[in-house]
Amino acid sequence: MPKYSFTSELKKKVLIVCEGETEVMYFDQLYRMDGFKRKYVYEIRVARDNSPLGVVRETIDRKRRGRGIDKIDIAWAVFDRDRHPNLSDAFSEASNADVNIAFSSICFEYWVLLHHVNTTALYNECDRVISEVVTHQPTYRKNDRRSIATLLMKLEVALSNAEVIERNSRLEKQRLFERAVYTDVHKLVHFMRDDPAE
Repeated sequence: MPKYSFTSELKKKVLIVCEGETEVMYFDQLYRMDGFKRKYVYEIRVARDNSPLGVVRETIDRKRRGRGIDKIDIAWAVFDRDRHPNLSDAFSEASNADVNIAFSSICFEYWVLLHHVNTTALYNECDRVISEVVTHQPTYRKNDRRSIATLLMKLEVALSNAEVIERNSRLEKQRLFERAVYTDVHKLVHFMRDDPAE
């Protein structure tokens, strides 16, 4: 009688811990939008402590606790400046623990705005960024799946705009989290999109 082997290669696991629910919805919808199998399994969650240091520490903790099928191979922490203290500590701890960061200054909605317009306007608070988003997308609401679906139709615009801003900001001497206008969320988006099935 022949023996059968039912071995399947375990997929690598990617953890994305986000500061807020809007970010979780955004990356969850991005993950699902292409409609093809991925070589990674994604665990996308909102942090219990939504400060940058809290997001990073939860990411590190979850990554360290993972064993066997729960092992985390690649980890991302998604957060923004939004008047949070300890940003330097968050970046340092993430770097020391091999955790990637997708960061926006002043808030995640700056990344959202880049789906509509390339801007380096200075915003002192997130509500102003959201107001600007609403001028381009009147139906936009935080934590709203339909709003995010509309955004994802303009993903190429956001990627292009973010890459221009990143190129132009390379000459700035401030650390990333000190810059008035900055996002590198596009790096996480590229990571997720460049993940077709083998």
